[in-house]
Amino acid sequence: MKLVNVQVDGETTIGLKTDKGVLDVKAAAAKQGLSVPETMKALIEQNDLSDLKQLAETATGPFLSEEDFTYAPVIPDPDT
Repeated sequence: MKLVNVQVDGETTIGLKTDKGVLDVKAAAAKQGLSVPETMKALIEQNDLSDLKQLAETATGPFLSEEDFTYAPVIPDPDT
């Protein structure tokens, strides 16, 4: 599982790299009624990838193409 932070329409969100493109984790989780952290830092602090793993196995989208986003720093505020 490869996680990235991406910026879409000025908002930073977690993405999951797949063969189909980068899965918008927040949007895909909302579609499936799953609760996942909204930031990489929150994901690390939660220390539970079970919902994210389920999402990776069952998500049908939305998938972003490289033209739809820019990569963002993994941890934009490491000192806070």
